[in-house]
Amino acid sequence: MSLISVNNLTFGYDGSYNNIFEDVSFNIDTDWKLGLIGRNGKEKTTFLKLLQGKYEYKGTISKFVDVDYFPFEVTNKNRMSIEIVNEIAPNIADWEIIKELNLLNTDTEILYKNFNLLSGGEQIKILLISLFLKGNNFLLIDESTNHLDIETRNNLVSYLEKKKGFILVSHDRNFLDKVVNHIVAINNTNIQDMSEGQKKKVLIAKSISKQANIYIWDEPLNYIDILTRIQIEDTILNYKPTLIFVEHDEIFIEKVSTKIIKLER
Repeated sequence: MSLISVNNLTFGYDGSYNNIFEDVSFNIDTDWKLGLIGRNGKEKTTFLKLLQGKYEYKGTISKFVDVDYFPFEVTNKNRMSIEIVNEIAPNIADWEIIKELNLLNTDTEILYKNFNLLSGGEQIKILLISLFLKGNNFLLIDESTNHLDIETRNNLVSYLEKKKGFILVSHDRNFLDKVVNHIVAINNTNIQDMSEGQKKKVLIAKSISKQANIYIWDEPLNYIDILTRIQIEDTILNYKPTLIFVEHDEIFIEKVSTKIIKLER
């Protein structure tokens, strides 16, 4: 166990009138499973990049562990997955790799498939086990569940429940509730550009403001922050539109839907 100590952190983008962070101080225990939340545009990813030392800032960030960011950037995806695991986490025995995949309820045959041909969920699994196997590092896991089906999310929940030493950024409330044991909320109000989440909110508002007999939404909550998800739930519950939607947020499904259709593989 060690501490990542943030002291008097002040940061703003060049040309921006307001700082994103102003004289912020707190400590992170590297054994924590820490959830990082905030509205879209609150620069959660910026904070992760500051922890990686990618931006200049005022104040200090002291740490005695390596920091690794997920999604990890693979330079050459056109090779077997086992090669990528061995590159990220060298000198790891095969039995350790197999153990990690078993924890994810994943067949070891994906190790011997071309990484570029794996599904998005399978690629996530390969990269996560690689980073955890690397050791002596603190993981920054940024939006790992976007576009994943419920079964794969549940596999990730079970896996991360057994791990420690990471920050998790996610808008999936059920995922956060099950995985993390500490929460940090970023409450800065400065928003410069329209984020993907803001664009999605505009599209949702535009959709529901139009009169229609039936609304069809395909994964409407991708990039949407937790507070906005609650607002959308309340709007649907108040106005009760006839709505067909595809979504992986289990809490949203539970609160909003009156009937559920599950498509089996």
